[in-house]
Amino acid sequence: MNTLLNGIDLAALAQFEEGISHNPTNAKAKFGVQTRWEGQTRTVATLKSYDLCGKTYERDFKIEADEPNELLGRNTAPNPQELLMAALNACMSVGYVVTAATKGVTVRSLEIETMGELDLRGLLGLDENVNPGYDEVHYTVRIDADGTPEQMEEIHQTVIRTSPNFSSFSKAIRMVPTLVVVGK
Repeated sequence: MNTLLNGIDLAALAQFEEGISHNPTNAKAKFGVQTRWEGQTRTVATLKSYDLCGKTYERDFKIEADEPNELLGRNTAPNPQELLMAALNACMSVGYVVTAATKGVTVRSLEIETMGELDLRGLLGLDENVNPGYDEVHYTVRIDADGTPEQMEEIHQTVIRTSPNFSSFSKAIRMVPTLVVVGK
């Protein structure tokens, strides 16, 4: 029996889920990023490792960010807002294909388009009554799959309920800042 659907190994997923359900005290995933400023508005984030179920896994990725020329950057990479939306879309995409696979639904294509509008007065600190972030974000999911309309709605609702990035976007997160001033 082929256990691959939408590129997802269903047997491995079932084994992973079983391990989590039998050991909920070890059901944590921890991710971290170190970001270094490279001048003007450019940064490079480095991802070295992540923790999953009590184990650390090494990796080595870099994510570049910059602002467009009109926002005083050099336009060498996507800006932080674009990366934020890309992360949301990527997380939800995983949710759609994995959830569809668990329901026996083949996804032929998937595209998520996300749009948000910022009021630059908040970003620039010109009006303290203006939110520097998004008040709302609109997204459209275009999916071509062999599921029934009922299955597709169930998959959609599951993604909304279980996507970590959707949850982070749609609910307040407690931020815990620490400032370390080095050198003089």
